[in-house]
Amino acid sequence: MSGPFVPTPQTSAIVNPEVGGSGAPPIPHISNAQFLFAPTAVSGTALIKGGTTQQNAQALADTILQASRWADAICFGQDPSDTGASLAASLAVESATIRIKKGELRLLSNYRPLVQLVGVAVGSGMSTLANIDSSLFAMARPGRRTWTIPFAGPNMLFRSGDSAVSTPYSGAAGAVYCVWSNVTGFPHTKLLDAVAANATTCVVASTDGNGGLWGVFPASGGFPGSRLRIVDQGNTESIFVQSIAVNTPSAGQTTLTTSAFVYAHTIPTAPDFIPVTAIPETIGRAVISLAACLIKLQGSRAMVMSSTVGGKPSKQALAQAGAMEDFEIAEQILNNAGVIVRVKRPGSY
Repeated sequence: MSGPFVPTPQTSAIVNPEVGGSGAPPIPHISNAQFLFAPTAVSGTALIKGGTTQQNAQALADTILQASRWADAICFGQDPSDTGASLAASLAVESATIRIKKGELRLLSNYRPLVQLVGVAVGSGMSTLANIDSSLFAMARPGRRTWTIPFAGPNMLFRSGDSAVSTPYSGAAGAVYCVWSNVTGFPHTKLLDAVAANATTCVVASTDGNGGLWGVFPASGGFPGSRLRIVDQGNTESIFVQSIAVNTPSAGQTTLTTSAFVYAHTIPTAPDFIPVTAIPETIGRAVISLAACLIKLQGSRAMVMSSTVGGKPSKQALAQAGAMEDFEIAEQILNNAGVIVRVKRPGSY
């Protein structure tokens, strides 16, 4: 008896372009303090029987990170490239075969909110991809989930002014294969150094892999700069970003020049942290509910925590753990927040 048929490996494998995304930054959507000060029906300080204060703090931080990824999965489903689609701002690389409609290319994103379009390439397949002309790229406009680019005909994308393209491409049946990269989600990082009242600079953890921050923009042309919340319980406040210095004062750190701080902020003992974020407070409340749900599930032994991240636990497990209300609260908040996206992956549209 012969074995299963196996195709002969080609010289060059085709790689899913969506693996190029940056993934979720390794920062939970909320801090330990946000959970501990929230009105939940569970304790976040005694997760490990006989454990030390530090061990319990780490267990809570791990649970909150898992709850954050669970919230991401509820909103966006499982990422086929497993780079980790996230509510926190990150770079998503997406692809689809798209029909030209009314002289336009409409790139429907699997994530939201849309923040920044970084690059677009088209072709008949992976081997023919080429960047679109820079002047056309400049005419892209965002919608709630769609980037729209003028496209009167395939040759428009390949004018001689773009040195990256040597030959025109004529799409079959008015469709082209597109790959695009865009920044989606809410800016989210954490404070690294203490800040004094009236200070106008702060140091935060970089999130873009190059010493900067995804989705954060400096003041320019009347724009006051990105607005970020410093979530520090009674000293919570908002700042506006004036300028951004990457890899400063050292690699992996970003220094922001900002509007003046009202309060002083002291860095708590790790793993707790002070979020510097644009993630809406309502989404933070959903993560709190999911973290409470995970703690109840673990305590009841109805389901091991690691198995809940990819999707919804069974109703029986939730009910057995007394966690059904927590899950329903989180799901309702995320639905009302307008961030949930459900589309076929991969697909043509």
